[in-house]
Amino acid sequence: MHSLASSLQHVYSEFLLQEALAEKRGVSLNGENIANVRYADDTIIMAETPESLQQMLDSIAERCKANGMEMYAKKTKTIQIVKEKKKVSILIDRTPLE
Repeated sequence: MHSLASSLQHVYSEFLLQEALAEKRGVSLNGENIANVRYADDTIIMAETPESLQQMLDSIAERCKANGMEMYAKKTKTIQIVKEKKKVSILIDRTPLE
């Protein structure tokens, strides 16, 4: 059973992500643009390039700070799905993600 605080956090994070990702492009799947997928308190941010992902995370981190919240780099992971693997460094507040 969700507490009221948990429900309010989900509503607040929904608003924050919509605002942060409003102008950002995610990945195209079957003609649909998908920038994020959420389940419970987990969020997946998807982008076609590392640069685009960095811009999206920067936008989310900015909105978080402006609203008294913080993204935790230690709890945030990246998964790279490409044909040719290359070293990519994604940061949150100058902290590299695993």
